[in-house]
Amino acid sequence: MANKLPLPKVVLEDEPWITKYWRPMMAWQYFAVCICDFIIFPLIAFHYAKETGNDFKWDPMTLKDS
Repeated sequence: MANKLPLPKVVLEDEPWITKYWRPMMAWQYFAVCICDFIIFPLIAFHYAKETGNDFKWDPMTLKDS
């Protein structure tokens, strides 16, 4: 094989915090949306429907085709 060029060293300490942590923040945000849309909001809607006597089906916003 031919001579390989050395890989440049990447200095991550100089990055702004938003550049370093945007992927984990987006993962936690997506997790929060899914928890709210599939667990918390349906429970609230169920208890509201039970108390008021209304009969409706919960429709998750993340599954709509809009």
